[in-house]
Amino acid sequence: MRPLFLKTLHYIRKEQGAECCDSRRGMCVSEHSYLRLQREDQPEKVATALLRTGRAVGSVSKAAVLYKYRTWGVSDEQEISQAHKSTAELIRDMCSVNGGLFIKVGQHIGTLDYLLPKEYVREFKILHDGAPESSLESVQKVLASELGASPDEIFSEFDPTPLGSASLAQVHRAVLRSSNKEVAVKVQHSTVQEHSKIDTIVIEFLA
Repeated sequence: MRPLFLKTLHYIRKEQGAECCDSRRGMCVSEHSYLRLQREDQPEKVATALLRTGRAVGSVSKAAVLYKYRTWGVSDEQEISQAHKSTAELIRDMCSVNGGLFIKVGQHIGTLDYLLPKEYVREFKILHDGAPESSLESVQKVLASELGASPDEIFSEFDPTPLGSASLAQVHRAVLRSSNKEVAVKVQHSTVQEHSKIDTIVIEFLA
């Protein structure tokens, strides 16, 4: 499984960042750049990292033990199928709570119907719906940090309701104040960059 997860993480890394692109394919305000938010207090960041790591390791370990216990010496396909479903639910719920890269990896797992048992594919496909959505306040802070100015100075219009939201970022419609051009602004969720390094290490370890 390790090469599969490493390939998934390489794909995810290419999607990280924030950009503001002209909807008529004009020039971008900021292309494929990482968000730079003011750092939080180190103790709080360490505590959050430990909590997320413990949740991930605990859930995967519990799922592995549960699967071995429920399938030991069992040949009945229905019982084995139920064991697959139970362990998939445990890991899927953990991915949903941790968010960010965990949701992205879970979504990728949901596409591997040619490789994994159908119970895993079915459970992880759930992660394609209901992606997290950042608040307008969080989006404005991210934009101000990334663009070096208040969003009001850059955009004459900014739709507070995202056009779409995914595991790593969301997209808003806006109008540039300087040129009156309509643009689509892709903004990374504020916690993704903060958690991505430790999340990558944990996922590679678990894989």
